[in-house]
Amino acid sequence: AGYRHIPGYFDLTATEWREFKRFLASRTEVAWQTDGYVLFRIVRPHPPRPLPALPIYDALAYAEADRALSEGRAQAALTVFANPPPLLRDVGATYIRQGDAYLLLDDAGRARRAFMRALTLGADGPRIRTGLAQAHLRLGRPKEGLAHAESGWRQNPLSAYAAATLALTYQRTGRIDDARRLIRQSIRLRPDVADYRNIARQLGAL
Repeated sequence: AGYRHIPGYFDLTATEWREFKRFLASRTEVAWQTDGYVLFRIVRPHPPRPLPALPIYDALAYAEADRALSEGRAQAALTVFANPPPLLRDVGATYIRQGDAYLLLDDAGRARRAFMRALTLGADGPRIRTGLAQAHLRLGRPKEGLAHAESGWRQNPLSAYAAATLALTYQRTGRIDDARRLIRQSIRLRPDVADYRNIARQLGAL
């Protein structure tokens, strides 16, 4: 259960939730339970068993911190992301959030480590790849971030941020024509963002 604007969680309709509870009752057993979480283990089919009280509300553990991050209050968000509840300590989404917060705080080294940790935990996606590219740019190592920047844009070609990040990476690696092409795409996707126009002027793309 969760909200669509919170990365790392998924939504279930009422019907899907009923079906999922039937699955839990007849195909799982409780492996571990605390006041905040229930961990199920999939087993062979068995007659339905009563389910424990399910603390669904705790699936929204990061809701307030996500909101804080979206409002630019990175330090407040990081206080939560850096101290996750037990079942979220080794989850890629936790480290993606940490990486985003560290970037907002201009701590590129910690941002890079957080995004890399997310990758080692099996997470991947444009948010991680573009975040890694941004971290490498700020660390003055654009060549190391190039593959990440290209991957982030390929995975989400409608992201103006990913396109702008790739444009900056191309600029720093000497591919000026490609940089101009990508920053123009950023402007087409988000004509309201002044930063993209400023980058385009620097590149002579306007």
